[in-house]
Parts: sequence; structure tokens; C-alpha cells
Amino acid sequence: MLRIKINDYFEFPQKINMFKWTRDHIVENMEVEDQSDSMYILKGVLVHVGSAEGGHYYSYIRDVDKWYEFNDKVICPFQIENLKTECFGGANNNLSEWGMSNSKNAYILFYEKVKHNIPEQFYLKGSNEEILIQHVISENTEYLKSQLFCVQDYLKFIQTFASTMQIKTPYQVTHQLSKESNLSELDNLPSLRMIKLLTFFTYEVLLRNKDQQMFQYNMQVLSDLYKQEPAANFWFLDLLRNHKLLIIDLLIESSYSDVRNAFAQLIIQSITIIVEYEQHYLFEDSCIGRFLQFYIQSLLKVVKSTLRRGTEYFTVIKNILTNNQLLVKHFYQQEYFKQVYQLLQETVTEAHVYTSFKLQSLQTNNTDQPLMVICDIITKVIISCRTQSMIELNEDAPTYQFKGQKELDIDQFWLSRLLDTDDFKKYILAMIQFQPNLIDMIKHVCWKNSKISSQIMTLIVTQFLDFLIEWQYLEPLSQTVEALLKMDDNLVELRFQCLLCEPFKILSCVKGSSIMNAIVSNFDKDKNYGFCMIAILANLASQVNYVGEYFKKNKQQFEILLWKAREYKNINYGLYFPVMKIQKSIQQLSAIFEEPEKPIIQFSDEKCNQMVQEEPEPEDSNLQVIHLIQQNEINYTQTKDDSMDNNNPSDRENPSDRENPTDQLSE
Repeated sequence: MLRIKINDYFEFPQKINMFKWTRDHIVENMEVEDQSDSMYILKGVLVHVGSAEGGHYYSYIRDVDKWYEFNDKVICPFQIENLKTECFGGANNNLSEWGMSNSKNAYILFYEKVKHNIPEQFYLKGSNEEILIQHVISENTEYLKSQLFCVQDYLKFIQTFASTMQIKTPYQVTHQLSKESNLSELDNLPSLRMIKLLTFFTYEVLLRNKDQQMFQYNMQVLSDLYKQEPAANFWFLDLLRNHKLLIIDLLIESSYSDVRNAFAQLIIQSITIIVEYEQHYLFEDSCIGRFLQFYIQSLLKVVKSTLRRGTEYFTVIKNILTNNQLLVKHFYQQEYFKQVYQLLQETVTEAHVYTSFKLQSLQTNNTDQPLMVICDIITKVIISCRTQSMIELNEDAPTYQFKGQKELDIDQFWLSRLLDTDDFKKYILAMIQFQPNLIDMIKHVCWKNSKISSQIMTLIVTQFLDFLIEWQYLEPLSQTVEALLKMDDNLVELRFQCLLCEPFKILSCVKGSSIMNAIVSNFDKDKNYGFCMIAILANLASQVNYVGEYFKKNKQQFEILLWKAREYKNINYGLYFPVMKIQKSIQQLSAIFEEPEKPIIQFSDEKCNQMVQEEPEPEDSNLQVIHLIQQNEINYTQTKDDSMDNNNPSDRENPSDRENPTDQLSE
């Protein structure tokens, strides 16, 4: 069906007499001298600009004797003299010579009756009139408050008044204040009244004005006030617990990260202040205990549905677990830790594609940031626990967060299940690419524990050998191995032997029976993987003294890594692993095997218009040199023939190269 908007000129009056269209005139043929009761005056015009397929609406509205234009956010006076050009349509005055029609024309007209002839009986007062009057007054009062609430002068007055307030005599906090029933003692506190006012004021301002800068400024003022009046923090956490929507709006569902972060910092500050008073009775009826129970059990399920905005929610948990082991113990024993860990499992499981290391969907869904904080929480909890080795040796691990304290022991059942199943590879090794702090957790559980060290190194090797793993995902594993081999606990030899040996739990589809076997047997099939593994081993040998000495003593076994690395120069396509890393691995292995260091030669590839770095050939046997010279002569002949056929001067050999094609190899 064809849709057309007619833009023909149509004029309408500002006053109109409707008597000729009434029943009295049409049916009864009456003539009335006083027709004022039928007079109407133009009150508003709804204008449409555009075509039938699309356009824009705006209005002209009359207020007493003045006209105003309402066009989205623009409200400005309107001169009624311009009514013809703005509302009547017709030819475009600006382009009249082209005969174009004006797409701006009236769509709906609003007329108001000039004289209201209402019978007196309608003015009779009813029994509910007083109620209606009070209702109207109440509505108008609320409307006026709402209008005044958004006036800048009022907002600045509240901010200035609150920022200049100084609390000279703060309320004396006692153990009794931790009980919810005793919070009413604070109601008559003048300082708390001011803090309450600014707290609710800040929340309302954000909801109405969406002014982030004002919200952040108010949060700074509130932060100072809550510091001055410690007792107010008890009221604040109780307020959040009893007004769930408030914390959801500001901390979880707000679309502004600055708002979520500012509110999270205020919660962290309040918890930190209260912990100083409640740290010795956290497991009783405490304000912190009630708040954490609400925070985990009531809000965690809300965060699951909008995880991409959950970074600040988990940041609160991470920060409160940093400085107090008793708080970590409470978090651990109430099984809040297991609930957070379960969320990590569920989210990572949904993101698995073929292997546990392909988790790009986490970044696509913007869930990688909150999961990074979750991993940080897991790390902080584990390194706050005493391991079995620490208990048996009565010694603190270097990674232990609370030196000298013995409040919390690790859950051996949870740790055993983590290592005996695929959970360690799926949820810990896989997430190291997003949160390297997990390496500290691995070091903590491995410290002076040969059994766990062997288990973890075996799991890492099986991941290295996974047939589906790609070289891009090996870097986090190499960082983990390097950190474990650098630990000063006399288990370096054991861990390195586990790295080289065949894994106890071999996968069904693997690249090889061991790392060295995988490099050699798969080198022709997957050179990028081979070069990456060579670079990893070369870096370990240069960074860890034991590994370097082991390579040197077993040169015949590992020298093949150097030979394979040097083959990168013979690869014409399909090499994506960085050449600079290959060259670095060659230098590292050459230094370990005490081969003379060769300078890097730079030559220009005119066809590619780029500089290429090439390492000179090492000193090989006479047969190898003869073979390389013969191969170079063949390549030279082919290049020369191709150059002459193409007759392209830029592709021809340099004359100096034709004189002695084997100069580079003569070294």
C-alpha cells in the first residue's frame, strides 16, 4: 500500500465559531445573536516535519497570551506571527523558485472554548470536596518539591552545608552497637541526621539528575563524614541490608562504572572501620556478619544475571579480605568462598570452546573483568590459609599473607578434589591468562610439598601436550612453570624432572609422550607450537640456574632445540610465532651450550620493502657447509632466471652478490 503525506497549503484560524456546525443551526435552522458560547480559540498545534515514511513531531502551545515551542529538550518562546510559515505547509518560501512543498505543517489542532456556560447546579459542593482539595494541594506540594530538588542553588547549598560540617565529639562505639536492636540509640544523634540527609539526598540526585560528577563529589563528602562518625557506619550497612534496591541500583545495575566504583569504595571504607570494633566477635551477632550474609546470599544471585557489571561487587569482597585474617576465616567458614568459586566454575564452563584455554567469549561478553576479581578473591583466601606443609614444619610460606598467625587452615578436601579432577586445568590454569595472581596461589600450595608439586607439574605438562591447545595459550603456562622453578624450597629438581618426564595421566589425544618428544615429532606439522615450546624451554634455562646447568650437562639431549630453532629461516609461509622470540631463544641456547655468539645481520627485502634480521649460520661440519653451498647455488640460479624472465630491475641480483654467491656462508 502506498503511503503519501500531502503537504498542500492549509490555513487555519486562531479563532473559530463552531455554531454553524451545531445541531441548533444544522437541524433546527436557528439563528442566535450571541454566539460567544460557540467561540473557540487556538490553544496548541502539533506539527509534523518530514514524509509519510518518517519525520519528527514537535508542538506550539499557548500559555495565556504567550506562545512557546516544545521541541524535545528545546523549549523557547514562539512568535505567533510565524504561524503561517511554520504550520500551514505549501510551497517552501526559501526554495519557492523550485516549487518545492514545505514538509512542515500542522498535524493536530487544539482549540479551547472561550466562554464556559456551566449551569449553577454543577457548582454544588459535595461531601468529598475537602478531601479532593487536600489531595490537589498535596500533589502540587510534591510537584513543587520535585521542581526545587533539581534547582542548582539548592543542590549547591546542601553540598556546601555538608562539606563544612565538622564532628567534634563522635559517638562512643561499644559492643552493644553491633546488635541490630541497639541502632535506635543513634536516631537522636545530630551528626547522624546530617549523614542520613546527605546519603538519601545523594541517592535521589543520581536517580533524578543522572549527574555522575555531583554523585562522586557527594560520595567524597560522605566518606569524610563517615570517617568522622564511626557509629554512622553501623547504620549505613544496616540501611543497605534492609533496603536491597538501593545497593542493587548503585552497585550492581548502574550503567555508570564511576558510580559503581564510588559506591563500592564507600562500602569498603565502612566495613574496614567496623572491623576494628568487631574483629574479636565476628562470629557472634555482629553488624559485619549480618551484612556479609546478606551480601553473599541475597545479592550473588542478582550479580549472576548481570555479571558484566559485577566487577565492583566482587571488588568489595576482595578488599575486605586483604588485611584481616579473622574476616577471611569468617568468609571461609561460612562457605561464602565456595559460593564464589562455584560461580567461577559455572561461568567458565559456559565459555568453554573445545579446550579450557579458549575463553575469548568471556571478553566478548565483558565478563572477564569480574572473573579476574573472583580469581583474586580465590587467591587471597588460599594464601591466607596454612597449608599442610606449613602446619607440619611450623613455618610460614613466602606467599603466606598473614605471617605468624594461625587462625585458618586450608580445606584439604577442597584442595584434593581440585587437583584430582580436571577442575585445576579448567578453572585455575585456564584463568591465569586473565589473572596472573593465581600463580601465587599455586606457589602457596606447592611450597615444600613434593606430592602437590608433582601433581601440578604433571597437570601443566598434560596441558602443554593437549592436542587441541594452540601456541598462543602457552605463555600463561610458561609463567607458572617459571615461578614454580624459581621457588627456594629445595624442590626445583623434582619439579623440573616432572616437566621433562612423561605425564602420569596421559591424555587420549596428545602432541607427544613428553615435551621434548612433542617438539621433535610435531615440528613439521605445527612449527608455531614447536618454536613456542623451544622459546619457553630456552627462557627457563636462562632464568633458572638449575635448568641452565642441566641443559649444559645434557647438551646432546637438548642441542636439538637449537638446531630446530635455526630452521626458522627456511620457512617461507605459515610462521606466526614472533621471529624476535625465536632469535632470542637461539641466543639463549647458544650461550648455555657455549657456542660462539654470532652477530645479527640485517638485509633489505626489496620486494617486501622491510628490514629482516637474520642470524648467521653456526659453524657446522664440512658436509653441512658443502650441502648449504650447493643449495644456495641452485637458489641463485633460479632467482637469476626468474629475474631475467620478469625483466624487472628491482628483482635482479645485486652485482656484488653475483660475484660471490656464497660470501655469507664462507664465514
